[in-house]
Amino acid sequence: MCDHCATTLEVWQGQPAPQLYGFTAAEVAAALVRVAAGGTYRSVAGSIRTQAGRKLSTARPPKTPRGRVAVAPNNHAQIVSDWVDVFAPVLWAHYVPKEWPEYVILDDKEFQFRPIRRVAGVRPSSRRAFVVLAAMGYIKGQPKVVAVEASRTRTRAAWRTFLRHTPGVPTRVVGDGGEPLEGAREVWQALPNPPLLVRCQWHLGKNLRDKLPRDIVEGPTYPDRETGEIPDPIKGLVTRAFYSPKDWQALVDEVHKRQPTERRLSGLRKQVDDFDTWIPGHLRQIHGTRGPTANGPVETFVNDLAGILGDRAHGFTNKKRTDAVLLLLAMQHNGWVDQVQ
Repeated sequence: MCDHCATTLEVWQGQPAPQLYGFTAAEVAAALVRVAAGGTYRSVAGSIRTQAGRKLSTARPPKTPRGRVAVAPNNHAQIVSDWVDVFAPVLWAHYVPKEWPEYVILDDKEFQFRPIRRVAGVRPSSRRAFVVLAAMGYIKGQPKVVAVEASRTRTRAAWRTFLRHTPGVPTRVVGDGGEPLEGAREVWQALPNPPLLVRCQWHLGKNLRDKLPRDIVEGPTYPDRETGEIPDPIKGLVTRAFYSPKDWQALVDEVHKRQPTERRLSGLRKQVDDFDTWIPGHLRQIHGTRGPTANGPVETFVNDLAGILGDRAHGFTNKKRTDAVLLLLAMQHNGWVDQVQ
């Protein structure tokens, strides 16, 4: 009896598999699902070989020429790595939009590792393994990963190449500043209808919140009924600063009124004055427009990747195969992983 379709099978029937191949399509799918959930190639290979009844010799693995114990045959990762390399791009192409969605949010994440070998008795400092460039688009109102790639750098040139891999032009692009938005500007700004480039309001607000004195940060946000403590008005002004040009000007006026006599606000005033050279124009440009104003969803995705791949970053030295596993992890994040389908 087939577990998937509840149909009785003859002894010569079953899941499709190439002639003389030891693993069925269902077993390959099971392996891909486990990798998408964060499983290592070695652990998945061992479990799938056991599931398929294809366990290799259980004899003690031989040592390498350098005297290290070799990987046990059942846990050798090559077969699962090959499956990810072959099938992940095909599965990704089935689900992902063929063009950039209307709204796109961008972020990146650097992965590092520390070499084990010591030089002159000193362990080398951390080195960059690769950088993940990621883009999410809003599909039916929900943010989904629509592009992800491993890169050697997070430069503007790397972002230009990344953004050009997908056809089409979004109407709105959100990033936390720096190279992602500058790369987007260089790719699309010369077009007749370029996208609106939006700085992430959460990150802008964090720059201001980091300059607030501790007593204001830890003080009440609303009037405390029990103690009668009133919140410092500047706390609410910082929270609302990027809602509109009017809200921004209210913060500027409050800071300028108080800072000459309140030295503790000097850091905040310096940040506000720096922002005031361009924030008013930026807010006038985006005020009243529709679409996301923060890149939090894609930042959450790349941070989740760090939890899954961080300890294994040193092992991803092949860009094509790294990109393939990133596609599987993105599919898992999007809810596109289905072993049966």
